Amino acid sequence: ARIRVEAIVLGARAETGEGGLLPEATALHTQAHGADARVWAATATTLAIVHRRAGQSTAAQEALRATAARLPSDAELPRAALLANMGVGHLHAGEPGAAVELLELAARDYAGFGLGVQETLVRLNLGAALLDDGRADDAERILAEAEATLVRAGHTAVADVARGNRATAALLAGRLDAAEQHFRAVLDAPGASSRREAFACWGLATIARFTHKTAAATAWIERGLALADVPPRYRGLLHAARAGLEAEARSE
Repeated sequence: ARIRVEAIVLGARAETGEGGLLPEATALHTQAHGADARVWAATATTLAIVHRRAGQSTAAQEALRATAARLPSDAELPRAALLANMGVGHLHAGEPGAAVELLELAARDYAGFGLGVQETLVRLNLGAALLDDGRADDAERILAEAEATLVRAGHTAVADVARGNRATAALLAGRLDAAEQHFRAVLDAPGASSRREAFACWGLATIARFTHKTAAATAWIERGLALADVPPRYRGLLHAARAGLEAEARSE
């Protein structure tokens, strides 16, 4: 139990951006060798997080793969957790096809164990992988199911993530009315979030551009850019949308 807690804390430190954790993560994983399969899987996941945060995606995948291969044959649940994390690694590495394959396997395994919330979180990543793989219709279906489950379970913050990806899926599938509905739901969700509002402004501006509503698109872009503490990714999307509008105006 102590090692599992240490692994969770160490992973959280890595996720918040703390660097230089590789020796600590490696030592913890080595210490867990031969322990309960769940403990070893937890330390492998933490080691993978540390590697990913350091930009070492290949090393992260190898840590998960090697541990999964050495687990006892009856350790189905820890192996499913490692498969899910490997799928996320493929997603981050821009390999959505491989991510879909592993996340589908992991989701089936979690369903077999009756782990509803954990299965839903895997399916949330599966929806993102399907979206990146160009399968917008499948992504929207999976994400709609995940969103509904998360809302019922009271995980509203994570449900917002599902709703945002669902909005993007509808947009890419050309269902603009549905996409606008989803983006407005993201915008109107309770609690302040510059990231969420900037994302919704980008989506609504994109829809306005597609429907030739230049004034509305401009207003959404400017609203998004005026927000404080917008993550660089979303600020970049908004700047790209504004550049697209300007290019369209010059071509007319």
